[in-house]
Amino acid sequence: LLGEPQGSSVDLFALAAIVVYALCGQPPFGDGDAPTILARQLAGAADLSRFASPIQEWLRRALATSIEDRFRDATEMKQAWRHAVGVMRRRERAAWWRRDKVRKR
Repeated sequence: LLGEPQGSSVDLFALAAIVVYALCGQPPFGDGDAPTILARQLAGAADLSRFASPIQEWLRRALATSIEDRFRDATEMKQAWRHAVGVMRRRERAAWWRRDKVRKR
């Protein structure tokens, strides 16, 4: 809308907006007409107060107005998400869901 070059940061921004909507059922910059939503977006006026601090920080970065302030790529974004929610890597997960494959002593 502003004539800026587009790249992967736009996709990552969109993903963060989808995460907000999926978690709380509301768009990150509220409802209204397109100019109102764009004004909120450019002002960085997403209401993230309902989220825990680590998630707020992740969303703030992902939804940053300036492209330079956003995640560089999807790998960095994923790593930051895992850190924010405390998700362990697959190989570190407990095998409780594979009980039939765990030997009993």
